[in-house]
Amino acid sequence: KVSTLQIHQFACLDDNYGYLLHDPDSGLTACIDSPDAETIERELTGQNWKLDYILNTHHHADHAGGNLALKARTGCSIVGARAVLFPGVVLGRGVRVGEETVLHPHVVLYDRVVVGARCIVLPATATAEEALAHKPDGILLSNGPGDPAATGKYAAPQIKKLIDSGKPVMGVCLGHQMLGLALGAKTLKM
Repeated sequence: KVSTLQIHQFACLDDNYGYLLHDPDSGLTACIDSPDAETIERELTGQNWKLDYILNTHHHADHAGGNLALKARTGCSIVGARAVLFPGVVLGRGVRVGEETVLHPHVVLYDRVVVGARCIVLPATATAEEALAHKPDGILLSNGPGDPAATGKYAAPQIKKLIDSGKPVMGVCLGHQMLGLALGAKTLKM
């Protein structure tokens, strides 16, 4: 049986977004990053969800600023790739790459630590058809180095196909910019 993952996006801080991921079968809820504890708590209350995990992608305040307040108020676990960067972090269990489970040195490891999901890591050059062949419940476009405009030349058309497939698609950092490019927005390299 495949679980349906609910994704709730909301404005957070002046220039950021927050994401809550909820598995209705297990009742587990995670937020991707914690830019602002009060906003996240308000959104959790509005959805009637309890926070179980924070999935950190970066150590900057606009990604991890609410970690300690949310952990103190909810007792949630904080998951990140490097325990030294985030107070209270536990390492993820790994992601599937081919036939082996490996730890990735930078990105958050979503695997079964969160909501019973299994991550399949594909290269940035993967086609929409290659991604959809795995029959994903959802697609996360991860962070990474690079110029959004240059990456968008090959990635944006594929991402547009993913969006058009009807599967939930979410982006973090560069992945968020790639979503914008696929939908016709402009980006700037900072």
